[in-house]
Amino acid sequence: MFRAQMANSGDSWCLYVVLLGVENWPQYVWSSGHGVPTLAERAQVLASMGFEIAPDEWWSWGEYGADPAEPAALYASVQVIRMSLGARR
Repeated sequence: MFRAQMANSGDSWCLYVVLLGVENWPQYVWSSGHGVPTLAERAQVLASMGFEIAPDEWWSWGEYGADPAEPAALYASVQVIRMSLGARR
C-alpha cells in the first residue's frame, strides 16, 4: 500500500502519492480558489495516477500552524493501492 496526501498551500490544493525511492512523486494541483476537492474529484485524480483508495480506508484530516491568529493549513491522507491495468479510467 501507498499513502496519498493532500494539502492546501494558501489558496490551492495539491494531491500527491508518496512513493519511496522515487524523486518526483505523482501529483495534481487544483487551480487557485477551487475550494476543497470533492471525494469524486480526488478519486478521479488518483485514478489518473493509477491508484485507488484501499478497501475500508477513509480520508483522515488534520491541521497545522504555529500562529493561532492565522488560518490553519489543512491536510488529509489515505491509504491507496495501485489499480489493475484494466481498471484505469
